[in-house]
Amino acid sequence: MAFVPLEDVLMSIENRYKAVIVAAKEARRLNQELSKEGEEEAGAAKLTMEALRRVSEGLVKYNEIEEEGEEGEEVQDEKKS
Repeated sequence: MAFVPLEDVLMSIENRYKAVIVAAKEARRLNQELSKEGEEEAGAAKLTMEALRRVSEGLVKYNEIEEEGEEGEEVQDEKKS
């Protein structure tokens, strides 16, 4: 899988720290999806790169939420037809 430049990711999410959190949550979501389908994990690096690619392409939507004074992100998958 190809390298995803940070600049590409930052085009979708301007804050690099937020981008890392969103990509990590997307990688976890992808891993859970594979587990539900009964497929073996493709490897942590591959899932991370896929998550970064999806974030950079704008396929992952997120909402900023605040919980008792703390900020967090909720990741939602957007499937394009």
